[in-house]
Amino acid sequence: MSRFVTKFCVVALVAATSIAVASSAGATGSLSVRAVSTSAKTVITAKALTVNVTVPSGTAQVTATLTDGSVDPIAATTAKSVTSSGTTKLTLTALGKTLAAQCATIRYHVVATAGSATASADGSLTRSSKCVKYVATPSVDATTAPRCEFIADAAQRCMLPYPSNWFTRKDATSDTGLRVNIAQASMIANHAGVHINPAEWNKDNGFSPDPKIMATLPGLIKDTDTAAQILSVSANTGWPTVATIGNYSLASSPVVLVDKATGARQPVWAELDATVGKSGKPILIHPAKALTEGHTYVVALRGFKNSSNVLVPATKAFALYRDATLTASPSVESRRAAFEDDFAALAKTGVGRTKLQLAWEFTVGSTPNFTRRMLGIRNAAFAQLGDTNLANLVPEGVSPTFTITSVENFTSGQNSKTARRVVGRITTPCYLTSVNSVPCAPGSVFNYAAGAGPDAIPVQNGTFSSEFRCEIPRVAFNDTTGAGNALPPVVYGHGLLGDKGEVGSNAQVDFAQAYGYVYCATDEIGFAEDDVPVAEGALADLSNFNKMADRTQQGMLNELYLGRALVSSSGLRTNAAFQGSDSASVLAGSRLFYDGNSQGGILGGLLTAIAPDFDHAVLGVAGMTYSTLLDRSVDFLGYLGLAYAPSYQTSIDRSVGLALIQQLWDRAEPGGYVNHMTTNPLPNTPAHQVLIQIGLGDFQVSNITADAEARTIGAKIMNPITDTGRAGTVNPGWGLTAISAYPYNGSALVYFDSGAVRSNGSGGWLGNSPTIFANKTPVEAAGSVAGDGEDPHEHPRRSATGRLMKSGFLRVGGVINQTCGIRACYANGWAGN
Repeated sequence: MSRFVTKFCVVALVAATSIAVASSAGATGSLSVRAVSTSAKTVITAKALTVNVTVPSGTAQVTATLTDGSVDPIAATTAKSVTSSGTTKLTLTALGKTLAAQCATIRYHVVATAGSATASADGSLTRSSKCVKYVATPSVDATTAPRCEFIADAAQRCMLPYPSNWFTRKDATSDTGLRVNIAQASMIANHAGVHINPAEWNKDNGFSPDPKIMATLPGLIKDTDTAAQILSVSANTGWPTVATIGNYSLASSPVVLVDKATGARQPVWAELDATVGKSGKPILIHPAKALTEGHTYVVALRGFKNSSNVLVPATKAFALYRDATLTASPSVESRRAAFEDDFAALAKTGVGRTKLQLAWEFTVGSTPNFTRRMLGIRNAAFAQLGDTNLANLVPEGVSPTFTITSVENFTSGQNSKTARRVVGRITTPCYLTSVNSVPCAPGSVFNYAAGAGPDAIPVQNGTFSSEFRCEIPRVAFNDTTGAGNALPPVVYGHGLLGDKGEVGSNAQVDFAQAYGYVYCATDEIGFAEDDVPVAEGALADLSNFNKMADRTQQGMLNELYLGRALVSSSGLRTNAAFQGSDSASVLAGSRLFYDGNSQGGILGGLLTAIAPDFDHAVLGVAGMTYSTLLDRSVDFLGYLGLAYAPSYQTSIDRSVGLALIQQLWDRAEPGGYVNHMTTNPLPNTPAHQVLIQIGLGDFQVSNITADAEARTIGAKIMNPITDTGRAGTVNPGWGLTAISAYPYNGSALVYFDSGAVRSNGSGGWLGNSPTIFANKTPVEAAGSVAGDGEDPHEHPRRSATGRLMKSGFLRVGGVINQTCGIRACYANGWAGN
C-alpha cells in the first residue's frame, strides 16, 4: 500500500503504479554518466536514482535535479563522491522523494563533475497518475516555525495543538530518543509579559500519559454563535463525549487517537472548552485511561461541523501535508516525512487521509521520566535505614529517628472516641534546596549536583523534621486496666492544602474507634497549608510550578518515613506514648495501611505506587489528572479569581497553562504513576490493591477522573452504581468490569449516591446532580436556588456501609464485601427511589 492513499505514490514504499526511468547518457572526454533503467519497485525500495558513472581517474561528484517544468529544478539527491567506474545510487532527499513520486512527467538532470570535466544526462520519469501540487510560497505563516506549532494556522496560539512532537528534539541519551524542546518565547505569558521558563519541561523525554489534548479548527465556532448553537456543534459532529465514550471505536468517529506501536485506537472523549470564549475555542480530547509510557500517538480530527451543520475545512498548513502539496519552505518540508508516517499509521486503522481536518503526533515520556526523582529519593532514604529490598513488605533495618513532643490523654467524658493524642517529629533526609537557610522550606525545589543533566536524581541537603499527629482510639486500651491492645496502624492523607490535623476529624476518629485502627498523619508538604503562598505564586507565574511538584514528592517521602516508624520494631511502638499501662504496644504487626480523602485520596494514588510498607489503600473521593479536574472543581474557583485569572488574563492561555503544568504535575500526582499503582509495580516495589470510594456527582473531584484512574489500574466496579434512571444519559463507570462475586479480592471502584436534588424541609437542600458534562464547576445550592444541589464530597467516608466496606479491606489479605446489599450504595440519608 502506498503512503499517498488513493491518488499518490511515494518513493518510500512499494507503489502499485509504475515509475519508469528513461536512460540517456552524456560524456565529456572519458567521463560519462547515464541513468540506469530500473523497475518502479527497485526505485521505490532503494529510495534512490541509480546511475552508471565512468570515472577515468580521480573523483567525480555526481548529483541530480528534478523538475516538473513549472518550477526551477530542485536538488533532489544528495551529492555522491565516486572514485571508480560502475553503478552507484544517488539517495533522494525528502523533497526529492516526494517530487519523484508525482505522477506527472518529471524531468531529471544528472551531472557528474571531475576536475574541469563535466558529463550530464537528461531523461524523464514516466507519468503514472495525477500530479501532486507544488507551491513555492505556501499561504501559511511559518515564520515562527522554529519555536511554534504552525499546523493550526498562524491565527491560533503558538502552543496549539498540544502536546506535539514539534516541541521536541532528537536526543540519543533519552529513553524515547527525544527531549522536549520548548522555547521560552513560545510559552504563554502572564500580565507582566513574563513567559513561562521552560527549563523543567525541557528535561522531559516526552509528554504526559494523561494529557489534556488541545486543538483548534478555524471556523468551528463562530463569533455569532449562541450558547445553544455552540452546543449543537457536538451533536452535528458526533464525537465521543464523556457520556458516549464507546463511540471512540466507531469506524466514523470524528476523534481518533492511535497508538503507533500497536495500531490500536485508544478510548477517548472530547468536548469544547467551556472556559474559553467563542473566538478560538479549543477542542479538548481526554484519554479515557492513561496512555502507555514511551509510546507515540497520532491524533486525527475529521468530520467536524459547525453550528450550521457544515464541514469546516482543514487548516491551510495541515492541508499541505494531507494533499501532498510540495513547497519551497524548509520548515514545512522538514515535517513531511513524519506526516507521511502518521498517515500510514492512521490508514492501518481504516482512517484515510483525504477527509482529515487536522492530525499530528506526540510521544509520551518514559516511565523513569515521571518516577525517577521520586524513586531515587525513596531508595536513597530507605537505604539509610538499612533497607534496600523495598518489594518484600518487610520493614528491615532501623526506624527513622523520631521524638515525641506531646501526649494528651482524654477521659471518656472528654472524648468518647479518642483516648490519646500523640504529637511528635520524624527526621527525614531532605532532597530539596534551602529557603532562607532552611532545607525543604516552602518554595524550595529539588537539589541537584552542579552540572547535573536532565535525568539526574536529587541529592540530599540536610534533613527535614516533619511533625506528625496520631489519634489512638479508646479500643486500644483495656477499659479497666489500661493495658495495650494492638491495632493496625494507618497513615492518613489530608485534604486540599490542609494539614495533619484532619486526622482528628469525626469521620476518621469514628472509624478508628468503631473498627480498631490507630490513625496518624503528617503534612503532605508541597500541597499543605504552609504551601498556600507558594501555590498562589505559582499560579501568578507558572515558571514556579516545580516548587509545588518537587516539594510534594518530598512530602510523599515524609509520609513513607512516618509509615516506617509505625511498623518498624525499633520505631514508635517502643515509646511509652504508644503503649498501654502494661507496656504493650497499641501498634500491631509489621503491616501498614493507608486511607486518604480528597487530596489525600488523589495523592494517595501516587503514594500507593511507591509504598514499601502497605499493599492495601483506600482512596476516598479520589481521581487523577489535575488538568482535567481543576476546571470542574469548586475548590479552584477561589484560586482562579485570586491569582490565576489576574495573572493570565486570556481564557485560552489559562487553559493552555493547565495543559502545560500537567507535564510537571505527573511527577507528583497519580497520573505519572497510575500504570504501576496496582499490578506492574515500579522497580523494587510491591504490588498493591486499592479501594476507591467516590460520591456520584462530586463537586470537588470529578467522577470522570476517578473512572479514568480505575480503568487504568484494572479495578472492577461495584454494581449497581445507582438506581435505574438516576444518572439519565450519563454513563459513569464506562469500560469497567463489574464485580461478579463477593468477597472480592482485588481493586475496585465504588460509587455512593446521595440522591436527587430535594428539599431538606428546613429551607435547605439535599442530594445533587449526578454529573457535570462540561469542564465547568457545579453550582452549589444557595438559599432558595437549588443549583446542582449539595456537594456529596464528604458523604462516602461518613456512610455506614462505606466504613464497613473499608474495614474489611484494610486488613492483611483484606477483601471487598458487598456491604450495600444488592442495591446501590447510598449516603447522607438517601435510601434510593
